[in-house]
Amino acid sequence: MKNILFYKKKAKAWEEALPVGNGRIGALVFGNLKTERIALNEDSLWSGYPKDLNKKDAGKYL
Repeated sequence: MKNILFYKKKAKAWEEALPVGNGRIGALVFGNLKTERIALNEDSLWSGYPKDLNKKDAGKYL
């Protein structure tokens, strides 16, 4: 079985684009056949607020 997404027209705004990613790095695919537009985002570019990602007890899991 094939998983296929099919759209009849390209996305004109970011709200219409197809989101892909894994939570850390992502993209919006707009789907233009002649000139593809892909908007990339990575979580360190915009975190929304300052946060410390270092886990104090991480050493015991190594």
